[in-house]
Amino acid sequence: DFSNSNTKIIELSGADNEGIVYSLTKKLAMNNINIIELETFIDIAPISATPLFNLKATIDLPSNLTIDSLHDILENHSSKLGVNIEIIN
Repeated sequence: DFSNSNTKIIELSGADNEGIVYSLTKKLAMNNINIIELETFIDIAPISATPLFNLKATIDLPSNLTIDSLHDILENHSSKLGVNIEIIN
């Protein structure tokens, strides 16, 4: 049931580099964030035709983690990985 207020969808996009999934899932696990569903796919950038890695995940936040804290965690990690991570809901 994805109507739980602690359930969020995140999307990641950026250059395809080895270890993106591992790094993100490790960061989520370190913060006790449960991954309910995760999918990945590759797109081609429109102008440069370079591969773009995309990830969409449904996650469940622990009750003691605020949305602001999640935003900070993802923002810091996206800078480290050189990708964009957004909280969709």
